[in-house]
Amino acid sequence: MSLIYVHCYVPGAFLIPFTVMLFLEGIPLFLVELGIGQRMRLGSLGVWNTIHPWLGGIGITSCVVTFFVALYYNVIITWCFFYLFNSFQSDMSDPQSPLPWANCPMINNTEVPECEKSSETAYFWYRTTLDSSPNIDELGDLKWWIVILLLLAWVVVFFIMMKGIQSSGKVVYFTSMFPYIVLTIFFIRGITLKGASAGLVHMYTPKVEKLLDPKVWLDAATQVFYSFGLAFGSLIAFGSYNTPDNNCVRDVILVSITNAFTAIYASVVVFAILGFKAMTNFDKCLVNNKMKLFQHNLLPNASVSTDIYESTLANLTAINATMDIDLETCDLSQQLNQV
Repeated sequence: MSLIYVHCYVPGAFLIPFTVMLFLEGIPLFLVELGIGQRMRLGSLGVWNTIHPWLGGIGITSCVVTFFVALYYNVIITWCFFYLFNSFQSDMSDPQSPLPWANCPMINNTEVPECEKSSETAYFWYRTTLDSSPNIDELGDLKWWIVILLLLAWVVVFFIMMKGIQSSGKVVYFTSMFPYIVLTIFFIRGITLKGASAGLVHMYTPKVEKLLDPKVWLDAATQVFYSFGLAFGSLIAFGSYNTPDNNCVRDVILVSITNAFTAIYASVVVFAILGFKAMTNFDKCLVNNKMKLFQHNLLPNASVSTDIYESTLANLTAINATMDIDLETCDLSQQLNQV
């Protein structure tokens, strides 16, 4: 998923450095780690100590890094559990709404100002899920629902890993296939949404000037390390379970192609939905502007077509009191950059 976050702020241009780094560092290091694990039949600590005792620190460091990354990703699993359980609830203010984050909460028949200024999903994330403090200097209290779900996440991980490769290997059959089922469902739904095409065009529109930014290449290299699990020691450990005559080159090529395809496939799904969100915000902006123009008697009604609205907007001058109208800038490209 980290590819999606990086891809969001450098759309179009990121695929080029990602592909370059995939061949320069991803596939070679993947082959090295899998190969030495298969050859020496040892884990990360044993492999590096065998190569040279002074390199044993690399194995120790990889274990420490893996521990902290596991802490980080278990928090993400916790948030997933929270959304999963809340998806079985409906919005109390609107029984017809399928999800609690579909609408802003109402107080005295008025939407909460904070939610109205942001969005329904952002309000649910920051207020209902995290209940985040106003600033980073205020730690806030522990949220009992997050604490319980974090404990649940660790319990699930424990039961998956408690028997080592015997239990985790069986779980992989589910964890490797289920995401593709979910992605396909989201893909079918996403491409049917209004604005999906705009999101996909935005995703694959190249921004060549971004290729001159060293940070883009650094992020691409970082993404390759995360997507393959390089330098964490896990590939060495998995390779140690292969038979000595296993064709690890074939495995590396197959996994690399599958990994790259999955990353692009997931990006298509996400950007189709982001395009829908941007189009929704764009339409909301148009509705607000039409209402303001209607209130100033510059439109016959607030439901006129977009062509009439744009024609009226182009003919506005300072003489007809436009200075009193606080119109928003409705730009789909800007909305795509913001979502």
